[in-house]
Amino acid sequence: MRIPPNWPDLVARYGTPLAICDVAFVRGQCRRLRAAFGFCDLFYSVKANYNPSLVRIVAGEGLGVDAVSPGEVELALRCGVAARNIVYVENNMSDAEMEFAVERGVRLVVGALSRLKKYAARYPGASVGVRINADVGGAHHARAFTAGPQSKFGIHFSQIPEALAIASAAKVRVDLVQQHIGSGWLDEAIFAEAVDIILREAARFPDLETVDFGGGFGVPYKQGDHPLDIERMGALLKARTEAFKANAGRSLRFALEPGRFLVAESMALLATVQDKKAGSDGRVFLGLDAGFNQLMRPALYNSPHEILNLSHPDAPLAAYDICGNICESTDFFARAREIPAAEEGDVLAIMNYGAYGAAMGSVYNLRAPAAEVFFEGQRSWLTRGRAGLEDMLSSFVE
Repeated sequence: MRIPPNWPDLVARYGTPLAICDVAFVRGQCRRLRAAFGFCDLFYSVKANYNPSLVRIVAGEGLGVDAVSPGEVELALRCGVAARNIVYVENNMSDAEMEFAVERGVRLVVGALSRLKKYAARYPGASVGVRINADVGGAHHARAFTAGPQSKFGIHFSQIPEALAIASAAKVRVDLVQQHIGSGWLDEAIFAEAVDIILREAARFPDLETVDFGGGFGVPYKQGDHPLDIERMGALLKARTEAFKANAGRSLRFALEPGRFLVAESMALLATVQDKKAGSDGRVFLGLDAGFNQLMRPALYNSPHEILNLSHPDAPLAAYDICGNICESTDFFARAREIPAAEEGDVLAIMNYGAYGAAMGSVYNLRAPAAEVFFEGQRSWLTRGRAGLEDMLSSFVE
């Protein structure tokens, strides 16, 4: 993304912490993916960022929605996404959630034999998708793997015969198979391996109509990270899918569920330095007016988000421990990070905020989420206001 030149005006008007989103960047990522994977249906993984304005923009670029909860399904419908363009990949869903998905007419993907049995008993003769755990995982952090032996997700590929038997007994058509190896990976070889395995397993489903390869496409977070070659990945996947269709002897559809790749680099979190102090061992702390309630990833995954000093970008470099205003010892955005020398009152930009920044936020310490402003060209507009105490306490009953 680009930091807009009028960022001081935005800060003066809306205050900090403030998330800003470069809409042109999001559109560019959507169009780049559509160009590289034009033979696939694309579904935006809304868990990465559920800002309704963003969902509408992505949907307007021709993408459907990959949802993982009833709330995400309902949001997509309210944003104008047709039910047929919503894939709901369940995880430990209740019977009520299953009924909700069927009533809404979205495509349901189940991830456990027990749920498949319940679906088959409730909806004999219907169609459903299944999520396969093919024992191949890839992610930016061990906590972000969603496949492999230790993952809770999906029906293990060794259980496919049992899944087929459950479906056959109730005349349920398994017309979609899906996988998702993890989030934030940058290794194209792992993706290629996972594609080969899911295609091998998909060939076992006689009623197959769609193979969904999942998503998790990573973006660079630190120096030395190499961005994915999306165009090369598209060519690789097209060759694999064309061969698969030829062997199957029938028409099939293919799908991808990119989330982070579309939005991670589109947003930055602007925060003001409130306190600067020296530690007993010589380190210097910069205390911001933002905390891990607004960006949990550094505390949870040790994610190395780039940090800019917008107020003094040309100052000499200095090393800081950059921390937030939450009353927890893990509330740090960076340790021993070199940035242009900062003083109290300076505004810093924490980059790559667009994916799993606001979406994983909370009101811990009763501190509100960041306000959010979108900009495109010369226009900017508020898409999320700053919550007050009454907003944060509104669901409690006295």
